[in-house]
Amino acid sequence: MNNNHTPILDPPEKELLELLSRGLTKEEAAGKLSMSKFTVDSHLRSVFEKLNVHNTVAAVAEAMRRGEME
Repeated sequence: MNNNHTPILDPPEKELLELLSRGLTKEEAAGKLSMSKFTVDSHLRSVFEKLNVHNTVAAVAEAMRRGEME
């Protein structure tokens, strides 16, 4: 986690990253999470901004480094 042990990512953002890290496409993740592809894209933009990264692979790596996901 970050220095003050407060999670950076919201639960839906974390759940989305978990699914994408398992190889699901954005469309498949959207279906599993009962959200539109547009909502998935919005969550990903937020994740990228919060973690200061530019793609999904980097987001997963940074979230793992920070202890946001296993």
